[in-house]
Amino acid sequence: MNLDFKLLIDKKGTYVSAFNVEGLPVTIIMKGSKYIEKVNGDIDFDSTSFQKKIDQLLQVDMKN
Repeated sequence: MNLDFKLLIDKKGTYVSAFNVEGLPVTIIMKGSKYIEKVNGDIDFDSTSFQKKIDQLLQVDMKN
């Protein structure tokens, strides 16, 4: 699987404004250039629910 989880450093506040970030930590889930979801607060990337969400996004790609 070719997954890319980028950590962006927003020195100028561009993403803070664009995604209405009100605090840290925050996770913004994107698929390509499409916004999927924003999660305020911490998130367990190893949790079953998060992995299921990512698996569902990947399955859509496999069907196309």
